[in-house]
Amino acid sequence: MKMLIALTIFGILTYAIIQVSSANKICHRDAIENFDLEKYLKMKLVYVTHKQRSINRHFCQVMNITKHSNGTIVNISGGYKLISGTTHYSKMYCSADKENVGQGKFSYNCHFLVDSQNRPPNCIINTTVIDTDYQNYVILYGCSKTRNICHRKYVGTADEFKW
Repeated sequence: MKMLIALTIFGILTYAIIQVSSANKICHRDAIENFDLEKYLKMKLVYVTHKQRSINRHFCQVMNITKHSNGTIVNISGGYKLISGTTHYSKMYCSADKENVGQGKFSYNCHFLVDSQNRPPNCIINTTVIDTDYQNYVILYGCSKTRNICHRKYVGTADEFKW
């Protein structure tokens, strides 16, 4: 009986540890090797042209990434997207203290400066630089652990997308 109780407790603890560790990997992706932050910051404007696994594929977005003298990385992005026949505009200010910047990884505290969708104003976005040539392209992985804060469901069709 003691053995059965011990195995049950061990099983419950193992399951709990697996759940916690998988929750921490929700936004995890490996970054590019030998990431060079200074070269990355010289890119200035980044035009987002493709999004994979996004609810809304009808968008136009520009990001400007800079570094302040105190080491804080700032990402200001703005763009348009079409949702159910309505074009929405948003502009977001995101900052990552130097403590939240790793080798190609950024944990941004973000808030909307402008948002025609009236979403909750604050969220945390984790971004990883997957690949870049530091001149022409960058492949980013970004996600928010909080669902439906920085995202809205797209219910339209591709035919609705018009400029």
